[in-house]
Amino acid sequence: MAIRFQLGASARIRVTTQINEADADPTTLTLTLTNPAGTQTTHVHGTDVNVIKEAIGRYYYDKTLDVVGTWRWRWVAAGVLTGADSGQIVVRTVT
Repeated sequence: MAIRFQLGASARIRVTTQINEADADPTTLTLTLTNPAGTQTTHVHGTDVNVIKEAIGRYYYDKTLDVVGTWRWRWVAAGVLTGADSGQIVVRTVT
């Protein structure tokens, strides 16, 4: 199910990474955002200061939603653990 936001709002996109149900850090963690026009941006923990590590295995990225439509996001973990999580955010105009 998509999360709904108003245009101009900030969305916190979170991910938790685990090994055997225990929080753990991946070697690399990448977030890909696709805006409603299909333009993708990639954000990598460790090189992008906006990918924040809250605790072991817990990360987030704050995105200001500046385009109306459906945004898609996908986290990909690689290295000592692998996995992916994805979702979407629907942005509507303020009424």
